[in-house]
Amino acid sequence: VCTAVFSPDGKALLTSSVEGFARLFDVETGGCLVTFGRKATGGRSVGMSAASFSPDATKVLASMYDGSADLYDRTSGERICSCAG
Repeated sequence: VCTAVFSPDGKALLTSSVEGFARLFDVETGGCLVTFGRKATGGRSVGMSAASFSPDATKVLASMYDGSADLYDRTSGERICSCAG
């Protein structure tokens, strides 16, 4: 785990990892609610250096070790957009 941050309401925990995924956990149950991530060219995952919530906690921003960043919908896990590094 590279980073771990609580949601603004304290009910969820967001982690990022060098394995290329961020995960959102329910603090009360410990269950994984959503997994965020993408595959690089050739099927290899891109390690995430950090992840954070948007100010309204509806989105998750993840930065990658390749210098790129992805914005995800917190609920669905769907990638909204990417920025190349």
